[in-house]
Amino acid sequence: MSPLNKILSEALRLSVKERAVIAQRLLSSLEVSSHEKNLAVEKAWQKEIQKRWADIRKGRVDLVSWEQVELEMKKRSRAA
Repeated sequence: MSPLNKILSEALRLSVKERAVIAQRLLSSLEVSSHEKNLAVEKAWQKEIQKRWADIRKGRVDLVSWEQVELEMKKRSRAA
């Protein structure tokens, strides 16, 4: 019997309450991976924000006012 199957077999003999504790702890351990992924995403966004800010400062992009964006959104919603 593989170690995984042995652990599962033993865990299934536990009470519902004990299995719930194990399940909760296992799920919590997976959240660490999610947290690490979130950190990677956050780092990528910070890099993108810095790039965009540099583009704005150097005049490489045309900025659009909120009023212009709002008008365009209204036009598009009427056309839909």
